Amino acid sequence: MKTNIQDYLKNSIDGSRLKARVLVNRAVRSLSGGAVCLNDLADTFNLCAGLDELQELIDELNNSAPLSEVLEVAQGIAEQLLEEEGFPV
Repeated sequence: MKTNIQDYLKNSIDGSRLKARVLVNRAVRSLSGGAVCLNDLADTFNLCAGLDELQELIDELNNSAPLSEVLEVAQGIAEQLLEEEGFPV
């Protein structure tokens, strides 16, 4: 699965902001058992700030940021968003 994610993050078609949203959406769906997606959650300051951070990591992925760090940040953002909405994580 990481290879698919690596390939996706390396493609130049989608911008890093969209890639960040895709990774967080993937984590939200995984944590919620598919019951919720990112579009179902409110756009909060935490989401925007988290996407900013993740976007920077994706931009640095080829230089210094390891894929595991990118995935951990996406997971953390998803957990925080779900907790804000009252979902058990």
